[in-house]
Amino acid sequence: MVIAGAGLTGCETALNLAQQGKAVTVIDMIRHSEVARDASSASRAALMELMEQHRVAFKTEVKLDEIDDLGAVVIDKQCKRSIIPADTVVLSLGWSPGLTCLIL
Repeated sequence: MVIAGAGLTGCETALNLAQQGKAVTVIDMIRHSEVARDASSASRAALMELMEQHRVAFKTEVKLDEIDDLGAVVIDKQCKRSIIPADTVVLSLGWSPGLTCLIL
């Protein structure tokens, strides 16, 4: 499974699915150091530890370009497209006014 969005909601969703035995990868445009940054410090530390224990993978600094039959297609900072295989993609994305494109 791929979770698009590494905020608190996306990470909590990823952890819940990983605890059910699913292989989960979280993708986001942010740096890894910013994952779950909307959680309190103590909650974030515990969440990160639990996600590590349950082998939640992260692919940061990528933009979700499309979702196809094979999974999530992402674009990295070098404008290289790659696919993250998945049978399910969950969107847990935020929104910013005026944000129309990604400049990494």
